[in-house]
Amino acid sequence: KRYPEIVATDLKKADHLDMVVDAQNMPFESNSIRAIFGINCFHHFPNPRLFFAELDRVLLKGGGCVLIDPYYGPAASNFFKRIFESETFNPDQPEWSNSSLGLMNGANQALSYIVFKRDAAKLAKEFPNLEVVKMVPMNNYLEYLLAGGLNFRQLIPSALSPLVRLGEFTLSPLKSTLALHHAIVIQKRF
Repeated sequence: KRYPEIVATDLKKADHLDMVVDAQNMPFESNSIRAIFGINCFHHFPNPRLFFAELDRVLLKGGGCVLIDPYYGPAASNFFKRIFESETFNPDQPEWSNSSLGLMNGANQALSYIVFKRDAAKLAKEFPNLEVVKMVPMNNYLEYLLAGGLNFRQLIPSALSPLVRLGEFTLSPLKSTLALHHAIVIQKRF
């Protein structure tokens, strides 16, 4: 059974090598990874605790992880509740784990809210070596939708991208309301 994957930089194999690996069972030596990056994967993890245990094990002291996952703001929560039949947006899910998750369906797109916002104290207590140093709503919602991020079909010509970015910049004071995704930065403390 395969789980959502993340990209890791392995210092032992090369100065910089990107690999795609199982986020809940990483094939790396302890204290050997400088950086891990995951996009739209966290909400698919059946057991986030396995992922955090792996982060704590494989990251070097001061190493980090950047996750980009669905945001929980007003626009995102309404949008994600309606857009995917196979993925819910349930901020009231009582536990982090969801044994009903299958590969790429059954996910709860509110999982990053549950773990990093609602249960932040529980996360800090269970994984004191991992610190969430930043959570930032992303300002790329128009470009994401228009460039095909939702359906993989580009809806506008690439030449209009600068105009779309200008629109996003103009609306940036509203990003906490309009954002569809957010970036979460986690650092291994010691």
